[in-house]
Amino acid sequence: FWLKLANLPIMAQWTSRVALAVATVVNFLFPNGGGLAEVLWLALEFIGISKRPGGPRYTEKRTAAADCAWGSEKYPFLLWSATEIATAIREQRLTSLRVTEACIEMIQRTHGLLNAVVADRFEEARREAKAADQKVVKATADGKLAALPAYLGVPLVSKGAFEHPDVPYTNFQVGRATIKGKKHCVVGQRAVNAGFIVLGVGNGSEACMWFESYNRVFGRTSSPYDSRRTSGGSSGGTAASVSALGAPLGLTADVGGSTRIPSYFCGLFGHKPTGGALPNTGTHCDAATRAVCTICQPGVCVRYARDLWPAIQLLAGKPTAEEDPANHKLYGDLKRLSKPLGKVTVYALRPEWGRKNMSEIFAPLTGRSTVPGIGLLARWLLTRYGDELLEPQRKAEEALRRAGHHVEEISYGDLDADLWWEFWSSRMHANNKVAFHQQISENLPKLGPFELLRWMAGRSNHTFPALVLAAAEFALDLTPKRNESIVKLVEGEFQTKLKGIFKGGSAVVLMPTLPFVPPIHDKALVHGIFPRLVDVSFTMVWNVTEMASTHVPLGLGKDGVPRGVQIACDIDDVPIALAVQLEEAKVARWEAPKPA
Repeated sequence: FWLKLANLPIMAQWTSRVALAVATVVNFLFPNGGGLAEVLWLALEFIGISKRPGGPRYTEKRTAAADCAWGSEKYPFLLWSATEIATAIREQRLTSLRVTEACIEMIQRTHGLLNAVVADRFEEARREAKAADQKVVKATADGKLAALPAYLGVPLVSKGAFEHPDVPYTNFQVGRATIKGKKHCVVGQRAVNAGFIVLGVGNGSEACMWFESYNRVFGRTSSPYDSRRTSGGSSGGTAASVSALGAPLGLTADVGGSTRIPSYFCGLFGHKPTGGALPNTGTHCDAATRAVCTICQPGVCVRYARDLWPAIQLLAGKPTAEEDPANHKLYGDLKRLSKPLGKVTVYALRPEWGRKNMSEIFAPLTGRSTVPGIGLLARWLLTRYGDELLEPQRKAEEALRRAGHHVEEISYGDLDADLWWEFWSSRMHANNKVAFHQQISENLPKLGPFELLRWMAGRSNHTFPALVLAAAEFALDLTPKRNESIVKLVEGEFQTKLKGIFKGGSAVVLMPTLPFVPPIHDKALVHGIFPRLVDVSFTMVWNVTEMASTHVPLGLGKDGVPRGVQIACDIDDVPIALAVQLEEAKVARWEAPKPA
């Protein structure tokens, strides 16, 4: 009720902020007061002051179903994989220009609903598509088709935190709103070298540090499956565009889930590589140092699992000293099996705190005793997900069992889930030379103690989640010795434990990408009386330990929004191979949005 009241046209901006603050307090004190609130809201509707301008955020459910149906009927190739499109262009069954024009048309057609691609280079893309078609004609005549780039003429959507020539390079920060890129970032240039055509960049969260794509520069991005819901973040604009047939592939980055969460919310496959396999050079992590460069990893999101491995291989590898003089030595290569994938052990997570798997490899960390109070808050706050996520997860487990893999159940306690949030926050804090509050204040006044009041008055340049994360960072500064102990624990005993579990690609962990379904806008930070900060540790744990993780979509739930799981391992090609097996078994799949 108070959230709706905050958005009435009769409310001034500062009073709406007060109403939003009241909404938070009411949520904590009266989590079950929705019935009375709805009665009051209906009364406001009756007297005619409840109409809210500004889009579908708090109105009826809308989806991209009609647009996707229209596009796939007019341009059937929009439903093809990136590899299939590349082959058709090479064989002159399609032209790159036709594919590019179709993707541009879909981006423009869905923009009012999604606000996904927030800066485009459509004219440059058309010129590049024409040049690609000319190369195909000439190579065919010369008998040199094999020498052409693998994805010549295939469009993609990048991310607004990646540098591209003459495209806004904002990192979704107000202080960078006027900055434009001078060249392609390293992974962007590798994509171009492979023949891809960059159509534009997708929206994201401020400084790429939250899982809802909303910022003060470009506004908010919605889900193609339900306009009331977020598309995820921080690569939410990119994922929403790929899901709504705006491109067959998206370039993403993932420092705590920013590839896998939007892939989950938008029904796509998405891969976060092992630490350091892809370079961050020319992205929002340019200011990063030490392990942050390997904790954060560029990646891709696609509609078909079979596109993951070819694309990731083309983008992988350390940058040269000329490309990244400061950090090139930090990067490495993809980790892959030296032999074909055999039968693996699948450890399937269950939302229980007690020990479920009594094997020695899942024994609790002995180093917990060296850090007083570690995990207490997370044990209380971490969501215990239910059947709406467990049911599709069990279907994936059964498909893998039928494929000959061994499935065992494990619990939160077996994987030390109560420590994941503190592992990530402490290791990030210890390795990042540029503090988060300094990063979001680039070209802006320094953050002060009254910034939250400025936000409530509508005068802040920052989003609320960014301010919360900045405050959490200040809190970490108060306990330096404790943070050091946590970093030693994650880099030492916990890493050793995970290596003993995965055994060089012999086993994987299968678990929800997040322990809740894609949320309604503005309810991403708090659900009932519980903040969701700790829930994001489901993805963060694989960043901080630098393991590979692949999001696998499992179709749509009864509510019409995507479901899915992630598969984690210490080897990159293992979870991707299992995703392909699930796709071939027709368990894993992208599904087009359904009508509202």
